[in-house]
Amino acid sequence: MTSPDNMSGVLRQSSAIPEVHNVRKQSLEMNQQFMAQNTETKKKEAKSKVQESKTKSRIEMKKDQEQKNQKDNQKKNRDAEKEKSQPKSALPQKKIIDIIV
Repeated sequence: MTSPDNMSGVLRQSSAIPEVHNVRKQSLEMNQQFMAQNTETKKKEAKSKVQESKTKSRIEMKKDQEQKNQKDNQKKNRDAEKEKSQPKSALPQKKIIDIIV
C-alpha cells in the first residue's frame, strides 16, 4: 500500500489539475477578449483613416473647383474690360445710300 505522504501528494496533484484547467480557460478567454477588442480598435482606426482620406479628397476637389471658378471669373472680367475699353467708333458703321432712278 502507499504511504500517507504519497496519498496526500496524489490528492494535491489531482486538485491541482482542475486549477490548471481553470487557469488555461481563463487565459484563453482573456486572449479571446483581447483579440476581439484589438480587432475592433483596428477597424475603428481603419474607418477613421478612410474618412480622413475622403475629407482630404473632398477638400482638394473643392480647391480645384474654386481655382477653376476663379480662372473663369478672371477670364470673364478680362473679356468685359476689353469690351469696355474698345472705343465705340471702332465698331463697323453702316452707310445708307439712297439711289433714286
